[in-house]
Amino acid sequence: MGAVLSAVASALSAVASYYKFVFPVREMRSIQREIHEYEDEIHILGNRGTPADKLRIEVVARRKRDAEEQLRTLRSAYPDPDKG
Repeated sequence: MGAVLSAVASALSAVASYYKFVFPVREMRSIQREIHEYEDEIHILGNRGTPADKLRIEVVARRKRDAEEQLRTLRSAYPDPDKG
């Protein structure tokens, strides 16, 4: 019985570590990739310059700002583990 409890405790500790360290980093990287994709799309649309493309730029720019805010929020919730 003690071995089972020890295994469960170890599993819970591993899950907690994942959500404390690995998950935030993966989420931040995913949002950063998303922001880069928005920037690329804005550049492509800007080069074409049609009225429809200009409207699309506004939509994409708004989504980019939302992603940047989400990234700032995530970074403030999960401080860098290397700093302390």
